[in-house]
Amino acid sequence: MKRFFTLTATILFLSTSAPGLSLAQNPGPHGKGRMMMHEQNQPGTIKGLTAREEEAYRTGMGIGMARVAELNHYPGPRHVLDLAEELNLTDDQKETMTRLMSSMKAQATALGAQILEKEQALDEMFAAGTMDEEAVHALLREIGALKADLRFAHIRTHMATRAALTPEQVETYDRLRGYSGSNQN
Repeated sequence: MKRFFTLTATILFLSTSAPGLSLAQNPGPHGKGRMMMHEQNQPGTIKGLTAREEEAYRTGMGIGMARVAELNHYPGPRHVLDLAEELNLTDDQKETMTRLMSSMKAQATALGAQILEKEQALDEMFAAGTMDEEAVHALLREIGALKADLRFAHIRTHMATRAALTPEQVETYDRLRGYSGSNQN
């Protein structure tokens, strides 16, 4: 039974952390580019990031950064606006959602640009062979702090979104998004 749960957890981890990767597509331990998993970086991109990650940092997309909020009954403003009619949003609520989305996108794109800059510096350091443990560790700490700030910007927006909705709207949102199953809080 323990092996079943371990295997299930491994498959779940792979399916959520590497979109597009299937076990059948795994090139094996000696396959060229096995670390790239589901897409190849094109020339001119940062080697440590996928094209999807770069695009998300550049445009302020969430790419699951607020998943913990979303799955615990803290909706995001974009999806709330998508469901405005079903949720019976007031004009004030629509305005609030638009403002929250705009503010978060501005923060996310600014932080994303800084992350891309630091990731580019890391890439260049390795490409030039000028890295050392201290410099790499310092740069990774900076990237980590920026990513934490970015994730917080997304999560904070979900918190503010929930505060602007009624409990009934949150319940309807969860049901419409498929979150009202027995494994939800």
